[in-house]
Amino acid sequence: MKYWKGWDGIVLNKSLSESKKRLDAINQAPAKQRSFEDRHRRITLYLENDVYADLQLLRGSGTSQSQIVNDALKAHMSTLSKL
Repeated sequence: MKYWKGWDGIVLNKSLSESKKRLDAINQAPAKQRSFEDRHRRITLYLENDVYADLQLLRGSGTSQSQIVNDALKAHMSTLSKL
């Protein structure tokens, strides 16, 4: 067993393999996030004119069109699952 003196003067009993595991965990590169294309799917759809006008009003407030459609579909699916 190896002994290590901490910054506060306390001597800790550490095994070399335990220390190596900790260092490996610290130095491990963060997991790569999937690309935008891997997390999203592009679609083309047709909206009724009045729904499109409402969508444009919402977009004018700074919300993205994709976020509006995603939120609406999630809310609709949640409502359907409660039936």
